[in-house]
Amino acid sequence: LQRVPGIQVLLDADDGVERRGFGSIGAQILINGKRVSGKANDVEAVLSRIQARQVVGIEVIRGAIPGLEVRSQGRVVNVLLAEAMDQGYGSWLVGARDSSRGQPGMEGKFAYSGDSGALTYALELEADVRRNGEVSQDSFATADGVPIERQSESRTRRSEDARFAVNLAHATTAATRIRFNALYEREDETERETSRSFVPANGSETEGPGRQGNGQEGATAWELGADLQHELPGGNVLTILGIVSY
Repeated sequence: LQRVPGIQVLLDADDGVERRGFGSIGAQILINGKRVSGKANDVEAVLSRIQARQVVGIEVIRGAIPGLEVRSQGRVVNVLLAEAMDQGYGSWLVGARDSSRGQPGMEGKFAYSGDSGALTYALELEADVRRNGEVSQDSFATADGVPIERQSESRTRRSEDARFAVNLAHATTAATRIRFNALYEREDETERETSRSFVPANGSETEGPGRQGNGQEGATAWELGADLQHELPGGNVLTILGIVSY
């Protein structure tokens, strides 16, 4: 998709444009002609859980096309996937990092998708642990260059992020299809700061008062999205969409 002319802007998560509703005037990305009923758990996140071997083709469409759920005045990209796969596909990533202060960190990511009868699924589990620290020193002196005080500060941070996302689609009947999306994210950060001061005295330094601080904060976000599509007699389609996020 990044190599299709004019599509990169659709993949740019920082474009500042929020598109909602069934008929958007902007460009949209569909999967097998269907929207993704999610906001934070959006189509870009879903695409990252799809392997290239599952893709049959990519359609770039302008205007209204019968059979698609949108009537966009802009550009519509329809990613065509194999309707049925004889096996599931997965990928994993494991990494480690080390900072200048020798505090190791690690990350891991696992994604899996496939079909099971009328059920199509894609899930992702991701965790990231980051540790870093810094040391700084400040020296204070008079205008004549006479030392007054020296301060030494040490600061360490530890961040832990976890993310779980799942997309499900089930064809209950030939005319009815249900899609469900869920996302859970958790972020925790711990910071420790130590400060020491030294005052010149008789050609040496005397340690003065110091301070130590500890801080901790965390945030949790989740989202549930679902939509029901039912084909009515006469070619009409009933769609019910709902999203709840926190």
